[in-house]
Amino acid sequence: MRAKFLFLLTTASLFFSASVLALDCVSPQTQTDMNICAGKDLDRETKKINQTYNTVRSKLDAKHQQDLKQVQLAWIAFKDLDCKFQASGVEGGSIYSLILSGCLQEKTVQRNKELDSLLHCKEGDMSCPVPQ
Repeated sequence: MRAKFLFLLTTASLFFSASVLALDCVSPQTQTDMNICAGKDLDRETKKINQTYNTVRSKLDAKHQQDLKQVQLAWIAFKDLDCKFQASGVEGGSIYSLILSGCLQEKTVQRNKELDSLLHCKEGDMSCPVPQ
């Protein structure tokens, strides 16, 4: 009986893993698929912002690295709280994670652009904290 349960559990796990890998995020059909795809999109943007953040950080001296870290931590707290508030109208519903992930992704893309712009300051821009 125990072996049968483990077999079923393993089979179900493999089926779920395969179905997630085969998921069409171009045109997801169910709310669950939309939620999963939104999570994947957010993960992709999070990886991008982490790369940009680390690139900016690498160009700064120790004091400015600490300043950037504090700014980024404050931004993360704001982003999380603001998106939680914006999604609160559908809290408890099946669309909640889609709305929340969409908000988090949008804010992450925007912040990534802000960080990236620090890497491309015009020569002589005295307001740019990143040495060119």
